[in-house]
Amino acid sequence: MWSWTKIKTIYSKFSPKDRAIAIICIFALIIGIIWGISSFIGAVTELKPKPGGKIIYGTWEQPHFINPVLSQNNETDNDLMNLIYDGLIAIDQRGKIINDLASEINISKDGKTYEVILKENILWHDGTPFTADDVIFTIEAIQNARYNSPWYNIWRDIKIEKIGDYMVRFYLNTPQNQFLQHLSFKIMPAHIWANISPTQWPLTDYNLKAIGTGPYCYEKLEKSKEGSIIAYHLKKNPKYFKHIPYIQNITFSFYETQDDAFEALIQGKINLIREISYYQKELIKNKNKLIIKRIVLPRYYGVFFNQKHNLLSNKNVVKALELSLDKQKIIDTVFYQEAELLNAPISKNFIGHSQSLNQLSYNPEEAKNILKNLGFEDYNNDKILEKKDNNSSAEFTLTVPLVDELMNVANIAKQNWEAIGVKVNINPVSLQNIYQDSLKLRNYDAIIFGEAYGIIPNLFYFWHSSQITAPGLNISMYSNSEIDKLLEQSSQTQSQETLEQNLIKIQELLTRDKPAIFLCNPYFLYAQSYKIKGNNITTVNMPSNKFENIEDWYINTRRVLK
Repeated sequence: MWSWTKIKTIYSKFSPKDRAIAIICIFALIIGIIWGISSFIGAVTELKPKPGGKIIYGTWEQPHFINPVLSQNNETDNDLMNLIYDGLIAIDQRGKIINDLASEINISKDGKTYEVILKENILWHDGTPFTADDVIFTIEAIQNARYNSPWYNIWRDIKIEKIGDYMVRFYLNTPQNQFLQHLSFKIMPAHIWANISPTQWPLTDYNLKAIGTGPYCYEKLEKSKEGSIIAYHLKKNPKYFKHIPYIQNITFSFYETQDDAFEALIQGKINLIREISYYQKELIKNKNKLIIKRIVLPRYYGVFFNQKHNLLSNKNVVKALELSLDKQKIIDTVFYQEAELLNAPISKNFIGHSQSLNQLSYNPEEAKNILKNLGFEDYNNDKILEKKDNNSSAEFTLTVPLVDELMNVANIAKQNWEAIGVKVNINPVSLQNIYQDSLKLRNYDAIIFGEAYGIIPNLFYFWHSSQITAPGLNISMYSNSEIDKLLEQSSQTQSQETLEQNLIKIQELLTRDKPAIFLCNPYFLYAQSYKIKGNNITTVNMPSNKFENIEDWYINTRRVLK
């Protein structure tokens, strides 16, 4: 029988070379055994999410109204509402509409009636059952002018009827395919808010200590001596109707600026940040504990040309400007390659995208020839092209919101266009004043701006002739009767095929008439720790929808038998 003493005796008789070989063989045997055990475990088990863990989310905008009826344009409010509340429908990680509080939605043939059957056995965070009364109350609060909801105009003409405890019916005056998207609006608890008068709504603590049906519940908040919120704590909802979230807690940690939050991310004080700038991507690219996340949003940046401007209303002039504009350089240098190049409004993740509309390429020589054929042959003393016959110069002013990325886009455009003899004067306007100073009065020759058209693309407000004057968003002041008809059809059709065909035709006409140069769809970037798993969101309607599948996120794992 082998013993340790016997083994030592045999080993002592080995030559140095044999001893080395023996040690190597023993290590190889141990490694082989470990590898074999690991392989066996890997073959018969798999990693599964395990409850627990915490997310610390860095942001820099104070919450005001975690209240779907009152909140608008506050990203922190939107983020928290996506965690605390649910809508009748949701947008999944691929940008598709799915049921949420609704179990079934039936649309009438004429597209004017939406019957919504609600899921049962859903509880508000305080244990009260969710019913149709909550849906009725939320919509009627929006429609009541006393509540001063920013969503009033969207919902004011919609009639809602309670059919049963778990069924409601919406009646529309005219069919609108965007209405399904509107049903993502977050529903509020009637048993709490109906007891608060409209004048007290903005003042109640429930605007911060919100109660919803969502995957996370309000736990507590911390304030500084000055009264600013420094931390907002959420805990998982133990009775969430989809499935109980894996991650135990989410804490919103507030910073003065985005740069401060970014520094906290680098230092490991937070493990998820609301957004990163394009240049910050380069600063964390080599940080192996951080992952850059990208979201595609339904939006585009463009240069919009005032159709009352003698020079810029000429589609051939705009074609020359587009051919001489190096869009790829804009994407590479301004957006650090984090954007999709566009020659038409709708990008590839959305209904109505057409690859054939995105073929125009950078060609400054052809641009010069177009201008020459238009009669712009001579240069004046300022090296600006002009026409001999009427002494008109190729010159205009480009209005730009005072945002770093857009100013950089404007500088590249100016450089490109002046290289072909077109003089560009840049007029920067602060983002806070851009509406009053420029958009409201349409006071510009051309303007760089962004537009968002929705998961179900709706170009009506941007290109229909009824929207030429403010508050309409047809900022090129473009009018085309054929496009008007297609836009009206598109907003009412229930057929995805018809919608897609109309959207492609609309874009063909826009790219032919050239009231704008479509530049790109920049991706929305944020960053998280590599430890956070299950975040598979790729395409959403707005940035706060990145939490749409938060109940599937996890940090801890365990092995279970396959």
